[in-house]
Amino acid sequence: MTDDNGNLSIDFLVGFTFFILAFIWVVSMIPGLLIGLQSYTIDYDAVAYRTGVILVEDPGWPASPPWESYNDLQKFNVTRFGMAISRDTPNILSEDKVNRFFCTTAFIYPDDYHQRAIFGDFPYHFQISLRETNESRKRIVGERLPPGYGSIRRVVTIKGSSNATINQSYIQNHSYIKTDNVSTHVFSILLNNTKLLSDIRNPAYQIDPAREQITINITDLKLLTASAIVLDNMKIYKLDAGTYSNIPLPVSNYPYADGNTTRMSAFPANVNDNITIRLNPQYIDSMKAENSQIFLTLQFSVNPASTFLNNTQVVPDIAFMDGKLTFENPNTTPFLYDYNATNVMQPKLRDAILEVAVWSGETGLASAITSIFVDDFEAVTAPAGWTQVGPVVRHTGTPSDGLASVRIRDNPGSITQTISTAGYSGITVSFDMGTQMSGGAMNANAEWSADGGTTWNLLNQINAGGFGDDNNLHPFTYSLPAGADNNPAFTLRFGLSGPATSGDKVYIDNVEVGG
Repeated sequence: MTDDNGNLSIDFLVGFTFFILAFIWVVSMIPGLLIGLQSYTIDYDAVAYRTGVILVEDPGWPASPPWESYNDLQKFNVTRFGMAISRDTPNILSEDKVNRFFCTTAFIYPDDYHQRAIFGDFPYHFQISLRETNESRKRIVGERLPPGYGSIRRVVTIKGSSNATINQSYIQNHSYIKTDNVSTHVFSILLNNTKLLSDIRNPAYQIDPAREQITINITDLKLLTASAIVLDNMKIYKLDAGTYSNIPLPVSNYPYADGNTTRMSAFPANVNDNITIRLNPQYIDSMKAENSQIFLTLQFSVNPASTFLNNTQVVPDIAFMDGKLTFENPNTTPFLYDYNATNVMQPKLRDAILEVAVWSGETGLASAITSIFVDDFEAVTAPAGWTQVGPVVRHTGTPSDGLASVRIRDNPGSITQTISTAGYSGITVSFDMGTQMSGGAMNANAEWSADGGTTWNLLNQINAGGFGDDNNLHPFTYSLPAGADNNPAFTLRFGLSGPATSGDKVYIDNVEVGG
């Protein structure tokens, strides 16, 4: 007789063993099955952290010439955003890179930013903001923040750009006026790259024309002569290893005249009062002039002949200028764009906070921030479109952010604009504002109205002698109550109030309404 008890025990043990192994395998697979669901709720901070690192520790790509120097038609050559001056200067941001990054007319949210800053295939929603610590206004790309987002904050500094202003006082003090009554005058400017890159090696304070745009303003020209002024030509000469060569100047680097927001399109060009030179780093980089000297020469003609701006003795003549004989001539004294603070406003560092917030659609859709109205008063017709009371002018002097601001002088004086917010909610208003007042009970006001100007609500007030009354622009940003939402009668007003006076001024720039 066969005993089956032993076989039963063995079969049970084998089966139970397979069951346990299968159970262990299934349990081990469960986290893998759920990881996709988990990532949507727990990796926002990681994505935000990675993006923050890229933006503040990397200069972006291309690096040479820098990506921010590419124009709107070339933006597809930009493969990675980064705002650091260099890889060796983490958390120190380039002002040119910052301005370009937040230029939402060139780069479109979300696609352009997702491809160059967020990366990956998952369609994250995000908001990237930058606020300077001494300002209330934020610069923002992206959407409004919903609940449940991940974020990272980085404390950074922004390196400002260098610039120079050559005005009547500077011209006279440095004898840049030729006393002979002649019709042709030449003014030259020297960028000594060898010294700029060697005298200061710390990129945080260095002036590097191949990495950052330099700006040179030549003003008060109409105070130097009563004659008609024409800029006949602008030429660039490079001194490298003892040899002078003429570098063609592309139209994309022609100067601006008299506050125009577009460059000159051809030479000769009429000039009334001022010229602004802005050299694109892409152009300077193409010269390969790290160890060279760069001379900028501007040839003017005045009619009738008169004394005028002139610091260059051209040899043998303007048509066949010899670089060595001209620039190594004791009678040629070019303006030096250097580290002398008397000549050039040096780069300065400003503290700021960068925040990156990331979320997915599962946290609830957030409406995109849309610019409803913008006026930076750069257009030569500014402030066209605003209702004006009193002496109101487009102001190209100090203070202004860019080429111009608007100046309101004397009380009563104001500008008013009705801006429909129909179809928008969560209205925000931002602007730059500053005053120069004589004292007393004078003040300058920024106001908004929900009823087309029948009643007014105060946004900001600067009192004589108080904060903002320092002939500088200060940024302000406000979130408005529901009365501003979906309102075709929404109106803004900027102006002076107090006793009737003359000489008090309020400056306004960069007005923007969003929703």
